[in-house]
Amino acid sequence: MTRPPRILLVTIGEPGHAFPMIAIATKLVAAGCDVGVHTWFRWEEHIVNAGAEFLKAPKFDVEDGEQVPDVHQAAALATEQLSEVVRERKPDVIVGDVLTLASALTAELNGIPFVTSVPHFWHATGPESVPFGSGWSPAEARPAKAVFRWVHRFERMGLEYGRAELNETRAAVGLPAVDKVHGALSESLVLVGTFPQLEPERDWPEHVKVIGPVMWEPPSEPIDIPVGDQPLVVVAPSTAQDLDHTMLTSAVEGLRDLPVRVLAAKNGREPATPLNPGPNTTVVDWAPYSQMFPAADVVLCHGGHGTIMRALTSGAAVVVCPASGDQYENAARVRWAKVGVSVPNRFISSATMGAAVEKILADPRYGERVKKLAAWADTHDAASTAAQEIMAFTATVTT
Repeated sequence: MTRPPRILLVTIGEPGHAFPMIAIATKLVAAGCDVGVHTWFRWEEHIVNAGAEFLKAPKFDVEDGEQVPDVHQAAALATEQLSEVVRERKPDVIVGDVLTLASALTAELNGIPFVTSVPHFWHATGPESVPFGSGWSPAEARPAKAVFRWVHRFERMGLEYGRAELNETRAAVGLPAVDKVHGALSESLVLVGTFPQLEPERDWPEHVKVIGPVMWEPPSEPIDIPVGDQPLVVVAPSTAQDLDHTMLTSAVEGLRDLPVRVLAAKNGREPATPLNPGPNTTVVDWAPYSQMFPAADVVLCHGGHGTIMRALTSGAAVVVCPASGDQYENAARVRWAKVGVSVPNRFISSATMGAAVEKILADPRYGERVKKLAAWADTHDAASTAAQEIMAFTATVTT
């Protein structure tokens, strides 16, 4: 190939999905690739600054009284739009986030090799593995595997229903039906952006690579970290869950009398109940995790995968208070790997928040395990690994 490899990255704009793609784009550009990133307009400046071409994902507006497209109708519309981008840009390879169904369909429609990026724990598990999203910890004992097999029968019904919906979408864009579940995953290369140490042992498909957490964050102004010798506890609530800030309110109250420093972020919204911070607590409207977490001994969060990975790569143990979705899965992995504890949402209170932090600080083994993960991450640049895997794959399909 006489020209640089031409790579198209496609992702939704949610930070947990867009940030890893921007990190990968940055590394691909540095390696000399011609990179385009198709996502929401909010990330345009950062994509351009990384040296990649920004390609705006469509927004499907509807008039008053019109029916909003469901997810599969939207995927069909997005596939049509993305195919136009592909025909104009002519990429050698498309790298699609696991939630961008249109990227997989567009690649197949246009005969372009396809890679899937999974920025969370591996979800396409087998019948003897812990069901993804159950909130249960992995286990190898025979009774546990028997339970997993039983639950998998019901999980399989859901997957088969999803396959039927996928095939409706495939038919709408002119593609034949598929027999497999998880039918939008690449069969050539899948990059799983999480710690391998937090994945249970399994027979990994050869094309599935667990590369480590892929980290990126927008540039930001420096912040002041509370000074002192006492352990630093950072409270980092979700930007999308717990809109009343129950966890934040409880944490600030529960930590005010403990021998710790507290840095708590409101993340752009006011709590339903006024905060009652102690003299050991600094409350900010918002602060970048890349600056908050490296100084922390413990991070309290709702358990988004990106937040947990940022904490662990920074060397901070975590208290996870899952509120929805894969946060329950993430909390289970934290417990299983013994790098933190979890507090069920219904049990959140000032007492439980304080007790969770005290439990971690009283047991140095939590910090020791987390430091090992952070040390591993320091020597395994996951974004660089992803770029290398993508470039190697591109070389195989363009020669």
